[in-house]
Amino acid sequence: LKGSVNMGRKAQGQAVRMLSLVETGRCAMQPRWTSAAAVVCALGLEALSPSPAFGDGFAPLLASTARGQALVMPLGDAALGAASVGGLRVEVAVEDGFRVYRVRHRGRTHTARQPMQEQTRRLAFDFARRRLAEVAPTLLLRLGANDDLSAVIEAAGALGGKAYPALGWALLRLPPEANPAAVAQRLESTGLANSAKVQLRGPIYVPQ
Repeated sequence: LKGSVNMGRKAQGQAVRMLSLVETGRCAMQPRWTSAAAVVCALGLEALSPSPAFGDGFAPLLASTARGQALVMPLGDAALGAASVGGLRVEVAVEDGFRVYRVRHRGRTHTARQPMQEQTRRLAFDFARRRLAEVAPTLLLRLGANDDLSAVIEAAGALGGKAYPALGWALLRLPPEANPAAVAQRLESTGLANSAKVQLRGPIYVPQ
């Protein structure tokens, strides 16, 4: 009985510690926590978020990039909410005239702010560089040997495209309102592209 009481007090102490970490946004695996405690911590972070879930069609999307992966944020006045995707905690809210993006990754919160009156730029969290970056309205595609680029352009709703046979890639230009991550998923799922990679602003990096 004494052992049970001690174990109960230990679990209670862990719960208090977890709640403190959740409230300060520092919820992560802690030394000497049981796996169950870590799960409770993750669930606590989800439950204590003040933001509602993203609406249908506005959830962040995982996409491949030339350097790894990125989590592409939703766009538009209705694209507000919170979600856990790809091991990240994402929140998009409006605060003091700014659209605020927060991404929690490995215990650290990355934040970006955009004035509401300015034209919204689509952002993504770059896993390789661990930062929020602007998404370019382009896709880098690896096509099959017999794929027709004009058919891919039409299916993607792209403004145009150019093939680079020597590199084995093609580049699509998308309308500003298009979500490159969603277009990439569609092209890959239909077999029109062997791979489709989202481009982040900066020097274009072409994988070999």
